[in-house]
Amino acid sequence: MSKISEHYLYPKIEEWLDNIVGCQYTAVRKFLWNRQPDVIGVKLTGYRQVKMNLYLIEVKVIESLTTVYNVIGELEISLARFKKRSSVFSSLYPYIAVLENVKFKEIREYADNRNVGIIRIADDFSLVIEREPTPLTLNKALSKDHFKDHEWIIDEDEKKIFKDFIYRVGWWKIRERL
Repeated sequence: MSKISEHYLYPKIEEWLDNIVGCQYTAVRKFLWNRQPDVIGVKLTGYRQVKMNLYLIEVKVIESLTTVYNVIGELEISLARFKKRSSVFSSLYPYIAVLENVKFKEIREYADNRNVGIIRIADDFSLVIEREPTPLTLNKALSKDHFKDHEWIIDEDEKKIFKDFIYRVGWWKIRERL
């Protein structure tokens, strides 16, 4: 397999988030919790009291054990920051998307131990879901008042994503659920 840069894989992940997961908002390398995860998706669920679920995917071309530990470290930072914050997001669905030039059992052991999802990127660049994550849940529900004013959001990165989400989805579509 020829050497490929991971950023060429981002559009495929975004397409999966849009078309299969049903996220209403996706972004690449968007600042979140003082870092830039590779791809994120936000999916609004429920009615009256809605929930914003965050899908966070770290993409990596695996060539050595070092790249395995790098992607695990990147995801661990996000998991820790989600747990520590009063997040606008109700749930976090963490994934590692891997294109493996060399296969390492450490990724699967980590995913099993930490309940992280694995998306394997096949040689033809199709996506294979090897493992679904168990979401980290804060059970935060949002009402109409939350969408009227976003000053209640503490984290500035989350505030920007929240505003972008409303702009891209459209207030009128969100209001139908409230």
